[in-house]
Amino acid sequence: MRGLARLAYRVIGRLGVLDITRLTMASTTDLRRNHRCESADDVTTAWIDPKQLDELRDANLIDTIVGAYPVEFDIECATPSMPFDPCMRALSTIDVRSRRQLVGRFKGHRVVSFLWLAYHHVPASDNYSRASHLGSSLTLPTDTAFVYNAWTDANERGRGHLGHLLHFVATHPAPGDDHAAKLLLATSDWTNESSLRAFHKSQFKGAGVIIRAGRGPWQWTRVPDIEPLWRSAAKQDFGESTQCGSCLRNPCIALMPRIAIDGVGWRWPR
Repeated sequence: MRGLARLAYRVIGRLGVLDITRLTMASTTDLRRNHRCESADDVTTAWIDPKQLDELRDANLIDTIVGAYPVEFDIECATPSMPFDPCMRALSTIDVRSRRQLVGRFKGHRVVSFLWLAYHHVPASDNYSRASHLGSSLTLPTDTAFVYNAWTDANERGRGHLGHLLHFVATHPAPGDDHAAKLLLATSDWTNESSLRAFHKSQFKGAGVIIRAGRGPWQWTRVPDIEPLWRSAAKQDFGESTQCGSCLRNPCIALMPRIAIDGVGWRWPR
């Protein structure tokens, strides 16, 4: 039955009317505490800046799937309407700067594995599985990052490169930051079991399923309730950084990651 459901999803997905992704979440405290992989002596991990990325691409030392650094931009994100919540009312619009960062595993001069991180805001067009118009935007609070476009060379798979990359992210501040991210999010296609296993092995926990369906203005969005898992991570890692001045709650849910808040059509829960 499960196999039939997956087949039906693949067929419907080709029509561009359904996109289902699984959301996973990890506390960087857990990543640091449970990292067990030993690294080969000839492999190192490092941040890759835009200039270095251009040099690696010109020298054919990194796979072309890596893409390029996008232009940073400011964006105003509307939050869901919650008129009786003073915190959500205060955050009815949020001005954020979309920022990206690349980290790679080097074997000699060649990059054999890498992943991208996005901070503050991820447009829906950058986070989809089957149909770009059914992507899910992410609005992220401070100290939270979204992991995407993780890749490992076919000859290097099964050697724990993803775990090493995530551990590096958990222990090394990104260039320009004072400290490392405290919470990481990632999404995978509903049928991509290998990706899910890799993230679960790296201490990511399932946070639910995001369902986006429809076309044009006739769309339906189902987002998971991530509050319990987020509260647990926030109390462990964020400390006072999730306390706001509008209420006595700590952590304050207004500072929780927001999923597909700019999606058109009907949304549940609202």
